[in-house]
Amino acid sequence: MEGEIDTYFLEKKLTRRQFIKWSGLIGAGFFVSSLPLWGSALGKDVSSGKNAVRFLVNFRGNDRDGMKFPYGLALDEADNLYVADSGNYRIQVFNRYQEPILIFGEAGSSPGKLNYPRSLAVNKGKIHILETNNYRFSVFNKKGEFLYCRGSLGKLDGKEPNFFSPTGIALDPVGNIYICDTRNHRVQVLTPDGNLESVFGKLGSGDEDLNLPSGIASNNPLRIFVSDSNNHCIKIFNFNGRLLDKWGKKGSGDGELNFPMGLWLDSREWLWVADSRNHRISVFDSSGKFITKFGSLGKGNGEMNTPTSVVVDRIDQIFVADSQNSRIAVFQLE
Repeated sequence: MEGEIDTYFLEKKLTRRQFIKWSGLIGAGFFVSSLPLWGSALGKDVSSGKNAVRFLVNFRGNDRDGMKFPYGLALDEADNLYVADSGNYRIQVFNRYQEPILIFGEAGSSPGKLNYPRSLAVNKGKIHILETNNYRFSVFNKKGEFLYCRGSLGKLDGKEPNFFSPTGIALDPVGNIYICDTRNHRVQVLTPDGNLESVFGKLGSGDEDLNLPSGIASNNPLRIFVSDSNNHCIKIFNFNGRLLDKWGKKGSGDGELNFPMGLWLDSREWLWVADSRNHRISVFDSSGKFITKFGSLGKGNGEMNTPTSVVVDRIDQIFVADSQNSRIAVFQLE
């Protein structure tokens, strides 16, 4: 089906502490009842132990079109949630109470249009949107007004960024741009104004090789976390592409991964991983120690089908792009 974003497209084609503390469930019910496209907020434990996670709610967007294969998520400094609604060729934005505040974007290839937006990052009033099928990133302001775009289809290094099916973008605190150039099997690092700074990675299974990298996170240029998706591991590089560490291997046990995709680095420096083909979220500390996992394959509350992105706000509310179920799943770290 056109627009489907099963992880296999990468190989085969382009294609808050409680939600509102349980004493505040009346408020949660208000939001649910006022947004008809939301699911029910049931509250369901999906993991146990020291870092237990509770399912809160699913939602599917803020208009009749809902969401179609949402892929990438981002948060701004106010914890507004940005959703790359890939199959609808647009961005949806919700405030910290999950109320809709903005929709923008339409299909096309001319500047200002979007073609399968798959990842996004927000910093200093600008929204950076990575478009897989336009082979570029586009920058908009917080009103959804187009500012500029950079990038084109290609494999050669040069002064201008060239991409082949890019699927992951991140910004560090000073505004450096990190992009997973997925089908070129490399990472490109750009300055805040979009100029190419460095490139690292090549197809392979060695320590400094990459195979379909699709998720990236960084809070400083000295440590860049990359989902080496088809090698089923996480790798940490410095700004120049020197490998610092790696963890994970293919499997479904604790600490194992199966085609990891989107990454989120929180204020504790825990790394949250959209473990796509295990249909779950896995969490590690900054040294690679496994912390917890939650999720399983399905359509029910607390279940997922090919999660592609995860973000965590300042009160430990967790948002997951449950892509093949065409919804956002919300959880709470307790």
